[in-house]
Amino acid sequence: MVPAVAVVALLIFIYFNRYVQRKRNERREQWRERREGQLERMLQNVRSKNSSGQNDEVSDTTEGK
Repeated sequence: MVPAVAVVALLIFIYFNRYVQRKRNERREQWRERREGQLERMLQNVRSKNSSGQNDEVSDTTEGK
């Protein structure tokens, strides 16, 4: 009887650990996607600022001549 209880306890332990690990992996994936999205938005902002800044510089130099 005792070995059966130990086996059941071990199975519960294994399944619970798998559940916890799956939840951790899901949270990590969500955070990774969020960070990637933030990085992409930041890069788009930098690129748009750089392109608009270059256009402003070009228009300023051509108007001055």
